[in-house]
Amino acid sequence: MNSLEWLPVYMGTLKSGAIAVPLNYRYAADEIKYCLELAEVDTLVFGEEFIGRIEDIVPQVKRLYYVGERCPGFAESYDARIGHFTPEEPRVRIEDADLGAIYFSSGTTGFPKAILHRHASLMRAAVTEQKHHGQTHDDNFLCIPPL
Repeated sequence: MNSLEWLPVYMGTLKSGAIAVPLNYRYAADEIKYCLELAEVDTLVFGEEFIGRIEDIVPQVKRLYYVGERCPGFAESYDARIGHFTPEEPRVRIEDADLGAIYFSSGTTGFPKAILHRHASLMRAAVTEQKHHGQTHDDNFLCIPPL
């Protein structure tokens, strides 16, 4: 689900050189498990609405960070953990050709299909979106669709 935490998690993942794997909030537990295994995900950040679906796949993921109050016992609190991170830039060189994200299709005709994106394609998508809306530094833009 969209949240204030989504952007620093997503952008921080990209800046660190890791591969971001955003998942559809409508996925059932078996679809989440399938995507996590296919993408070889080792860290998962999730919110309250996913507790029931995530409980079934806990053994499949090395690190679980929970965003919200009342952190379940099988996860670590995102809020408690972020206090231990450094504000320093990561010492990772990222090239346009490096993989940046794995997006999954909606899964309407079976299990979701993985789509690999390089950093260059993510940047081109952002520039295309900006040009489509004609945004400038003087604009405020409300993004309603899922991030």
